[in-house]
Amino acid sequence: MDAYHRAQDRYASYGITTVQEGYMVSQMIPMYQMLLQNKMLKLDLVGYPDMESYEEFCRLFKESDKKYDSHFKIGGLKMFLDGSPQARTAWMRKPYANESEYCGYGTLKDESVYSNIMMADRYQTQILAHCNGDAAAAQYLSQLKKAKNSGADLAHMKPVMIHAQLLDTDQLDEVRALSVIPSFFIAHIYHFGDTHIKNFSFERAERISCAGSALSKGIHFTFHQDAPVIEPDMLETIWCAVNRVTSSGVLLGKEERIPVYEAIKAVTVNAAEQYSETDKGSIKPGSKADFVILAENPLEAKPMHIRDIKVLETIKDGVTVYRR
Repeated sequence: MDAYHRAQDRYASYGITTVQEGYMVSQMIPMYQMLLQNKMLKLDLVGYPDMESYEEFCRLFKESDKKYDSHFKIGGLKMFLDGSPQARTAWMRKPYANESEYCGYGTLKDESVYSNIMMADRYQTQILAHCNGDAAAAQYLSQLKKAKNSGADLAHMKPVMIHAQLLDTDQLDEVRALSVIPSFFIAHIYHFGDTHIKNFSFERAERISCAGSALSKGIHFTFHQDAPVIEPDMLETIWCAVNRVTSSGVLLGKEERIPVYEAIKAVTVNAAEQYSETDKGSIKPGSKADFVILAENPLEAKPMHIRDIKVLETIKDGVTVYRR
């Protein structure tokens, strides 16, 4: 239980007031029952059970289904469609570099993906799909289209494509048409970009996390860090989106860089929209007092300095939860 206190303090130190539990299994139920019974959450936490556990979670946490109870709510369903690009298990439409046939692999058949989407529609809840490779993205998009043609309300569902790293530019029109929200793991540019160049060639790696192309098409996207893969450092993530520099100093995808303001939107107003929380993400009358005080204005700082800006204070519901 102490780990939850320390984890919340860690997130708050990066200016984060709403956290996601990205994949909940039934074995976690007693832990979450204890968290809520003891009022241990001080940050809002949105949980996404796996397909097998969703109904049990909703039955046991019915007060938390789609609305917060003691800072916890069930946000929807989660499924995995492939692996990771750095481990060469992301499912690709074309073979990896220096491979004649190997394209990674998927984890679910089309019928299962479609069934999961229709389950989300039946419960009128959100669905998140882990898709790293463009083949996994293509499978998700094709089954969403099939579900839409069967009457599923995708606009209400707000399907999310988690990671979307090798989602390619030729797939973006369909992303927009199907109301999909790509949540880019854009910090991969810095942390794993050099590995991606080896795995996919420079030309393909340049299009990883194609936020610039998505922005040009009017697609609302968000960013995340997939902690504990890396630290949940939002300012570093903004820095990555703006500069797109690998850890060795290679500029990876000049045309996919985005303005600082748009990168900030990806972790504030766009993220609130992804969760259907209209009272978060911007400072305006009627919104929750969830905000952060920074040592410098990232809109005025030099782009390469953004990740060095210090979080001075984090406020959640009007209460300071972190002070430097």
